[in-house]
Amino acid sequence: MLGATAIDRALSGWLTRQRSAHRDATLTAEQDTQLESVPGWTWHSTPGRAALQQRAQALFQTGASFTDIAAQFTAGGILNATGKPVWVSASIRKLVLPADARVTVMSREQRWADKLAQLLAYTAAQGRLRARDGGMDTGLSSWVRNQRTAYREKDLTAEQVSQLEAIPGWTWTNMTPGTRAA
Repeated sequence: MLGATAIDRALSGWLTRQRSAHRDATLTAEQDTQLESVPGWTWHSTPGRAALQQRAQALFQTGASFTDIAAQFTAGGILNATGKPVWVSASIRKLVLPADARVTVMSREQRWADKLAQLLAYTAAQGRLRARDGGMDTGLSSWVRNQRTAYREKDLTAEQVSQLEAIPGWTWTNMTPGTRAA
């Protein structure tokens, strides 16, 4: 759980145990009723793959792009396969397209745009970037470092530079722990 407090993690663990106990039929009828009276309660914590696939395909058929669908899933707090509420277009592509129709090789521009979308989704969920952000996925963290290196080596386009600079908290230098970007 990104940005979760100890209380959030404890509650999440308790909810998982209650759902497991329900599946194992070890809750009393009263406990079942009490949990079911909680607004928004569901015995399933996340939609199954088939439900996600159906939803993604329906959105795709209305003209939504993979990136748009990823943004909608992220904004909706839907957990991905790793249990994080962050989606990227490559994950959506796998849900929408049959295996034989998927393009397995993404261009450099597509990969860059995909990582940018992932970083935007991360900052939308977590707020501005911070030094030594331990909640960031290691692949995304490496990509951020690589963009700073590419900037110093003048390997980014002007459009890429402006897109990165528009991200709250973005800085071209590695910040020291305990500091914040202006």
